[in-house]
Amino acid sequence: MTTGRAVVRPRLAGGLVALATAVGAVIAAPATASASATGCVSGNHPSSCVSVNGASTYVENAAGGVYLEWQSTVVGHFHVFGPGIEVRTADAQYTGGFYDHERYGPPVSVRRDLPDGSRVCASFIESHQGDGTYITHSPACETIHR
Repeated sequence: MTTGRAVVRPRLAGGLVALATAVGAVIAAPATASASATGCVSGNHPSSCVSVNGASTYVENAAGGVYLEWQSTVVGHFHVFGPGIEVRTADAQYTGGFYDHERYGPPVSVRRDLPDGSRVCASFIESHQGDGTYITHSPACETIHR
């Protein structure tokens, strides 16, 4: 099984805030850390993508996505899964743009800490219009780290 892999690591969202007083003292506030990661399975199109938003092991939400060729249109839904996460979204139509080829479905609310090293994944499940069948594309996954 082919999976997109990326590591969710905290990124600094803000720097140190410093205020120099008349006597040269410095007051500093610590930076806040936030983490987010997005990854797609490489290969044939359409392919699955996942977007994970949070801080360290805390995940606010995750969304399934699909990577499309320019001006191609697909219908389908996303299966978003991970520790204690098991959500399938409703079918919708997605069209690839000229520069931006990734299209994301609705975010799935997680709002909790996940175990360090766990994976949050999403598969695009493509509908074949007319015959009622679906094709599940390989999942894209992001690994959660402190």
